[in-house]
Amino acid sequence: MRKIYNIVLMTIIIYIVIIPAEGSELESIARIDTTLNMYRNNNVKLRQIFQRMPKGGDLHHHYSGSIYAETYLKYIEDNDLWVNKINYEIIDQTPPNLESNEWSKISSIKADGNWQNTKVKIIESWSILYYNYVSEPTDEHFFATFEKFDIPKKNTISEGLIELRERAINENVSYIESMFISVGKLPKYEIDQIFDSTLFKLQETKDKAIQDSLEIMFKYYSSQSSYKSIANTHNQKVDSLHKVLKLDDYKFTIRYQNYVVRVLNPTSVFKDLILSFESASNSDLIVGVNIVAPENNTISMRDYWLHNQFFRFLKNKYKNVKTAMHAGELTLGLVKPEDLSWHIKESVFEGKADRIGHGVDIAYESNSDSVLKYMAENQIPVEINLTSNEFILGVKGSSHPISLYFDYNVPIVISTDDAGVLRTDMTEQYIKLFQTFSNFNYLDLKKIVYNSINYSFMNQKDKLRLIEDLDMRFEIFERTFVN
Repeated sequence: MRKIYNIVLMTIIIYIVIIPAEGSELESIARIDTTLNMYRNNNVKLRQIFQRMPKGGDLHHHYSGSIYAETYLKYIEDNDLWVNKINYEIIDQTPPNLESNEWSKISSIKADGNWQNTKVKIIESWSILYYNYVSEPTDEHFFATFEKFDIPKKNTISEGLIELRERAINENVSYIESMFISVGKLPKYEIDQIFDSTLFKLQETKDKAIQDSLEIMFKYYSSQSSYKSIANTHNQKVDSLHKVLKLDDYKFTIRYQNYVVRVLNPTSVFKDLILSFESASNSDLIVGVNIVAPENNTISMRDYWLHNQFFRFLKNKYKNVKTAMHAGELTLGLVKPEDLSWHIKESVFEGKADRIGHGVDIAYESNSDSVLKYMAENQIPVEINLTSNEFILGVKGSSHPISLYFDYNVPIVISTDDAGVLRTDMTEQYIKLFQTFSNFNYLDLKKIVYNSINYSFMNQKDKLRLIEDLDMRFEIFERTFVN
């Protein structure tokens, strides 16, 4: 009886997966489109459909912000850390002002019967859960979360990577390209201040002679004994974690980007960047370099031209290293109108970015038409983060420029940004896209999914493997959907 059951089951599977659906492929696509349009305003039904739809890769992905607070919370609970009962700060050593009664160990809070309420407050502090849009600006709340879970972040990397893998598999995401952990730091040198002074002077006049000064700086820092050892140690750490956790298989692949923080003095940013490029140039797993931190920060705005000159210089030094840059994560009111007019252009033309992250202020750019045409002609994708843009910038619906990029044939990829902090996932990004922008049909969504593999920074062999895998996933999804 069991044998007969198995034969019947296999026959059904073969019929669904292998036997072509009735009608042509175009008719099948039309049926899928008709069904999706019927449910365009049905959030629950779209969740059911898009949860199963292959979604390719998540290319704009910050590791620490993508881990849900509950994972970090388990660490502080298991290790009985100290909690500030007023602002919910976490520390792992006895507080200096213990007599103030502001601090308690988690075990004491549990004994008092207040742990459940405290847990919720901590999650609120570490994410946008129950955010009331009143207590503080959305962008300030978002960017402040990262330092709050710094202790558990450092101690749960293995658990975090496994969490990302399992969640991706569950929602049919086959690839993540994550801004993972920073490379490390070169020591401070007396000459740093002299270099800083030179860079500031060159920035005042936007003098292209800066490339000559960067050559001098590069030769000095790259000659230091610790330069290559710091990069190599970082690569060994990433490689070891990756292999021990067995993160790659036929279901899922992950690669990493090095990143630097741009709200430091110029020389510090440059030193961090040369380590990041050196690391990425010698690793099969680290596939690119990025730059992070709020774009409207005073230092970010002041040194934006400098940072793009750094990228330009290092891309000439390390021609095999790909770069993605946060550019245009700004909107009117957050900064002055004139500050919205040049960041994407600068990163594309001067910084030579291979991909642009966010790109929200493109319509405000001076001569945005030429920027968009250049991005389209040179196949420079924009990484769209709908939930992130809505929460941090308040940009959503027709105010979002995704349709503008679409109209100019700029390659689009859909990403999560910081799914843990934003309490979202990749499936929700596709739901938002489809519900909000009626000009996108099923084939457009499918193209975006393929973009996420084609425009990833993986090597060509891995890309071809994942494209073949994506072909199979879509074939199964579409035949099952139509049948």
